[in-house]
Amino acid sequence: ARHFSLILSYSYTHLAKMQPLKCAYQNYAWGKIGTDSKVFSLLKQSGQYTFQDSDISKPFAELWMGCHPSGPSKLLDRPDTSLQDWLAANPQLAGGSVAAKDGLPFLFKVLAVAKPLSIQAHPDKALAGRLHAQQPDVYKDANHKPEMAIALTPFKALCGFRQASQIAGYCEQLTDQLGPVVGTDGLAALRGAVNAFAGSDRAGVGRESLPR
Repeated sequence: ARHFSLILSYSYTHLAKMQPLKCAYQNYAWGKIGTDSKVFSLLKQSGQYTFQDSDISKPFAELWMGCHPSGPSKLLDRPDTSLQDWLAANPQLAGGSVAAKDGLPFLFKVLAVAKPLSIQAHPDKALAGRLHAQQPDVYKDANHKPEMAIALTPFKALCGFRQASQIAGYCEQLTDQLGPVVGTDGLAALRGAVNAFAGSDRAGVGRESLPR
């Protein structure tokens, strides 16, 4: 396929036509470089993007298909029309009640990972709403961020953390190493936070390796 597309159903018996999209991509530092990246390959195959020779030395980490304000998809045949605007004008195509409430309630991504990603902590719906209200420039919307992943190649991920009691033990063992990095006050705050967590009812959160 030469274009990225989205199929939207507006009844049980009828499908909207395939809507070709021009989608955003992200050059995060952890992405695979140039032609080693599946994201870059998909972009090239689509025929929608022009790249310079220097681009093959850049990381191509994520391809986004959706309405996220940091990388909204556009209609290929109407480049001035975003997917968000198109759905707003045709809410039945995404399911009227869902579209009216959240727009497109998911962001589809293709990831090409070369290095460990940063730790991510996704808020629940209530906290997401508060964070968005407080810092809309950082938290772009009020939605929580549950995720589902399908590995296209062998992949390993970590889910959760070591038990708090283990983290507290490492804080004590690595005082000499941590002190110069975070400072005396920072180390004391870290100890206090970990010890408080260790005494809470959430102290059983574990660390789990998930082969993908």
